[in-house]
Amino acid sequence: MALKDKITLTLEEVKAFLHIDHDAEDVVLQRMLAGAANAAERYLNHDFGDDPVPEEVEIWVLNRVARQFQRRGEGLHHESFEGHTQIWDAEEYRDLWPYRKLPGV
Repeated sequence: MALKDKITLTLEEVKAFLHIDHDAEDVVLQRMLAGAANAAERYLNHDFGDDPVPEEVEIWVLNRVARQFQRRGEGLHHESFEGHTQIWDAEEYRDLWPYRKLPGV
């Protein structure tokens, strides 16, 4: 089974994480959740076999959705925070690194 299919996060959990109590954004949030799960799967190259997906991976997916939701319409290329600009690169994935399987390993 693919990692993206093993992630157990629900739309309700995403909405609770984002403090959203209406349904107007549901379609967008579902797409963002699927996109974040796909990004994790592509990066990790690992489906954890019969083991459950680690909480840290699901938290990373939640945080990715939160960043996308906050910056929707602008893409994920840059984020400004207190005068600092974050360019999305390998650093974004640092929380996933311990779970990554390199090809051929």
